[in-house]
Amino acid sequence: MNLFSKNAKLKSLLDNLHSENEKQLISQVRSQFNGTDEEFQELLAKL
Repeated sequence: MNLFSKNAKLKSLLDNLHSENEKQLISQVRSQFNGTDEEFQELLAKL
């Protein structure tokens, strides 16, 4: 049993922080990407 299975609130908090960080990172990368939205989505799908 790990720490996350013992503490659902901690897991939820970390999941939310990870999700928000990922959204910010994608937004920053998109602002620097010169291709189309479709090309960007294709690039993300490869990750």
